[in-house]
Amino acid sequence: MNKIVCLLSGGLDSVVLLHKVKHSSPDKEVIALSFRYGQNHEREIDCALNVTCGLGIVHKIIDITSVGKILKSALTGKVRS
Repeated sequence: MNKIVCLLSGGLDSVVLLHKVKHSSPDKEVIALSFRYGQNHEREIDCALNVTCGLGIVHKIIDITSVGKILKSALTGKVRS
């Protein structure tokens, strides 16, 4: 069986994309992939888990918080000065 990997932040855009992929490719296994990088909005990962459970999709979370510690981004609360 062919597989499709869909990146899933848990935000609105990626959730809509996941639904579209799931429903437009019924003959393929869809796998959702999220990254935990120390983001301010950890709640999005919780939302991603809820969505994938509801759709019956495998959801993998890759923890890259060690990389997130050196990122300078508004997403991690560390902004360049």
